[in-house]
Amino acid sequence: MIINYILDAIILILILVMIVFTIVRLRNKTLTLWNEVSRLELTFHKKLFETVQVFLTHKKYFEHHDHGKHYQLLRKYETEMPKELALSERQEIFKALQSLYLCIDETSHPAQLTLKNQFDELQGCRLRFNSKVIYYNDFIQSFPMRLLARHMHFEPKEYFG
Repeated sequence: MIINYILDAIILILILVMIVFTIVRLRNKTLTLWNEVSRLELTFHKKLFETVQVFLTHKKYFEHHDHGKHYQLLRKYETEMPKELALSERQEIFKALQSLYLCIDETSHPAQLTLKNQFDELQGCRLRFNSKVIYYNDFIQSFPMRLLARHMHFEPKEYFG
């Protein structure tokens, strides 16, 4: 009889240890994902700021197509880090850069290649960031992680469309 209570206690302790181990493992995975998303977000916003600067210094390669519209928008955000802006403003900057990118002639002039490469790098950063955000958001919204994430105050990250 006492042996049955001891065995029941051992099984209960093992189950509790497994639950605690699982919670710790999920917490660590969530923290790792959150750190990766935060790092990629910072990298993307730095690259967005750099790309704005590069495009502003090479106005002559797209001004005949742009008529100042997108260029003026970029000038508005010339000194502000994109991370501090609202999502709609950051998307507006990206769309302006994309429009200017499409205006660049397909010549082999080094400055034009620099502009194209800079935008391509920005696009790569954006895609890496968005894919990690999608994975992170899906992870914290699935069961049982949803309960743990809510308790640990993990919120979904903002996707940059």
